[in-house]
Amino acid sequence: MRDVAIDGCFAVDDLIDDRYKVKELVKGGMSSIYRVEDVILGKSFAVKTVKSAGGPESDLLAFEREYEALQKLSHANIVPLIGAGKTS
Repeated sequence: MRDVAIDGCFAVDDLIDDRYKVKELVKGGMSSIYRVEDVILGKSFAVKTVKSAGGPESDLLAFEREYEALQKLSHANIVPLIGAGKTS
């Protein structure tokens, strides 16, 4: 398994940060969503990676705005936000 994916994309069975095993992938226009399993906890999560659009600074700003908005949401039909961070 690869720890770091080529061109920023992960494939099924890749291991992200030595902890999250990719089970499924859905690609969109601006991001990719992965269904992953935490190999330590044995729980499933969604991981979103953002594709670069306007350069690193504008991409980071957009992601931070999305993160801040998602922290405020709580609804039975919305997946809760567990955390955010960077991976190499």
